Amino acid sequence: MYDGNGDEILTYTAGMGWHEKESKAETQAHGALKVAYYDAFRAARQAAVIFLPIFRDGVGNHRCRHH
Repeated sequence: MYDGNGDEILTYTAGMGWHEKESKAETQAHGALKVAYYDAFRAARQAAVIFLPIFRDGVGNHRCRHH
């Protein structure tokens, strides 16, 4: 089954039966969301390293974190 753009959005295979397929537009949107998420995650993680330089070493001692 195809959408108005000619993208296959529903397919049938003997082993899987009927299943949906992403359209090209959905694939592009999911890719853009993934990039935005990872960029935000990376930025937040870098901010955490800058603003939280002290951590416990597992035995209750505090020490400075070097990056």
